[in-house]
Order: sequence, then C-alpha cells, then structure tokens
Amino acid sequence: MTSYLPIKIAILCPREPWFYGGQERVVANTAKHLKNYFDIEIYCAGEKNYERIWNDIPVHVFKGFTKGYLYSPLLKKEIKRSEFDIIHAHGFTVYSSYIASKEKDTASFIINPHYHEVGSTPYYRLLRSLYDPTIGKKILKEADRVICVSETERNWLLKKFNINSKIIIIPNGIDKNKIKNALPYDFKGRLILYIGRLEKYKNVQFLIHAIRYLPDEFSLYIVGTGRYKTTLIKLIKQFKLQNKVNILSGLPDEEVYRWLKTCDVFVNLSEVEAFGITVIEALCANKPVIVNDKGGLAELAKKYSQAILPVNLDNQLSPKEFAKLIIFQSSNKINVNLEEFIWETITGQIKEVYNIAGKR
Repeated sequence: MTSYLPIKIAILCPREPWFYGGQERVVANTAKHLKNYFDIEIYCAGEKNYERIWNDIPVHVFKGFTKGYLYSPLLKKEIKRSEFDIIHAHGFTVYSSYIASKEKDTASFIINPHYHEVGSTPYYRLLRSLYDPTIGKKILKEADRVICVSETERNWLLKKFNINSKIIIIPNGIDKNKIKNALPYDFKGRLILYIGRLEKYKNVQFLIHAIRYLPDEFSLYIVGTGRYKTTLIKLIKQFKLQNKVNILSGLPDEEVYRWLKTCDVFVNLSEVEAFGITVIEALCANKPVIVNDKGGLAELAKKYSQAILPVNLDNQLSPKEFAKLIIFQSSNKINVNLEEFIWETITGQIKEVYNIAGKR
C-alpha cells in the first residue's frame, strides 16, 4: 500500500494565534480543527523571537514592527528557507501576506484578506490609497484563491480588483457548544454588551452617550482592549458613569461567553466591518442585537431581520433616540439557525480548498 505524506501548510498570521485580534482568532480555530488532517505550522510577528508548541501546533514568532504593516525581515528569511505545499496568509495590509505572494512559484498561495473598503483613520486611508493599487494589487494577483468572509467583502474587493474567478466565500465560525453551555452570571438589572477592539470607528463612545438616557436598571459592559480605551475611560468619568459602565479586558473565551449569556441586548456599531463574528456569537446565545447599518453588519441584519435591528448613525440619530431603541430591542426574544457558522462546517470547506490546492 502506498503511503502519502500530509500536505504541508504554513499559516501566516499577523500576530500570535492567542492574540486578541479577530484575524488571530480565525487562524487559531482553523489550525486547531485541521491539525489532524494536515501538517500545519503557524508563522507570525511578535515582540521577540521565539517558538512554542500550541495545541500540538508549532508556532514560530519573529520579532517585527508590531504596529501597522508588521514588517519582519526574519519572518521573510524563514518562509523563503522552508518548503511548503500551501502558504495560507491572513491579512491584506500585513507584510507576511506580501512574503507569501513572492513564494507562489514553490507553493500554492491562499489568502484571507479580511479586507476593509477604507482605512479606519485618516492616516490609514491615505496609506491605503497608495498601498491598494500597488502592493495590495500584486498580492491579490499572485493568489491562487482568495477567501472572503461575506458578500460584502467580496463586493469591496471587486470594486478595485479583477479577481472574481479566484474568490470563494467562507464565513468565520463560532464555537456553538461552548456558547450554548456557558452559564450566565448572577447579574442584577439589565445588561447591554459590546465585545471587540476599542477603536474610534467602532463607535463605542456613542453607546456611552446613550446609557445616560436609560433607566437605572440598565448597565453597559464593554469587553475588549485597543488604542481608544483611554479615551473611553475619560468619557465614562466625564459623565460620572463609573457605576453603570464597565470595561473588561483580557477575558478568556469562557468568560466572554458567560457575559454573552448574561446580557439582554448586544450592540455593535462599527463603521467598517466585513462580517461581525461577535454578532453571530450573540445570536448563538439567543440574544437580540443592534448593529450599524453598514457593510457586513448590514448584510447580517438583512439575513436575520427578526433578530438584528439595524440603525443608521449617519442620519443624526441622537443618543436619546438610540436609548429608546435599546429598550425596545432588549425585550426581543430570538432563536435562529446558525449551523452554517459552526467551526466544523467552516473548516470542512477550508479542508476542501487545501486538498485541491495541495494537488496543483
């Protein structure tokens, strides 16, 4: 009987798979679910050089500039030195994806761009106006497959790049069983919950403004960390809301899921979102959701119209008006089918992509 070596795959991640970012979370779950079928190693940038076996998967971390485009010369040398059947890169505006695009002569190149149509700040919008038509265009041109998480992301890419035949849509996944089995906290009152990075474009500040117009029984819990955290803390103190608003950072998934099961309504008002995995997690916890009616969040609101209430912040919605919508939506009872988003389904689709790419 002929024996075959498993397909060897390098997954390139912006930061370590245990990092708090959304892309890192996708890599972590993909690798954990596929490690028994493929020979997988993870490569990423970090604060220093080191290696670690994580969930039986080798993780190679190379010192780099951990802000912006995550430039790491040592990572480039290691990828060029090693041999892989497939290089699967995550991130459109990170140096590791550029490295992967240069190695396509020796390995199939797959990319999850996690693409946003515009930059999140004026500075990044300027950089993107220069990056997209040059380096970004070259990366996507070299890709054998481009995996988008939504129709929204696909449409954003097609506005700028002629890559329609390369695109396949595979959404992000959720750990359904862990969410369903999580026990809610013993919480008095009614809870509004946000989970995600703390950046200005996420519009958490609007939530803080709105909490002032809600009855005393309502509290707001913000789960996450990011550059905008300090500003949000100042805003909470300015409005004297320390007893109504809490920021929780560095929580493990198990605690995050417990807060999802505790809340009465989940809110995500991000201006730039290709998908919105925390929204799907909230629906899995049978919680009603309010989202900004933009991008991937608008796509989810249309798909689950009975469970998600879209709001348009561009129409000068006042915090007082938004508070009324929170009261209304927090009483909604929901139950939706999310089987297409469980990790077993998602990684089954990625497995097919790997098997085809590995036979090129």
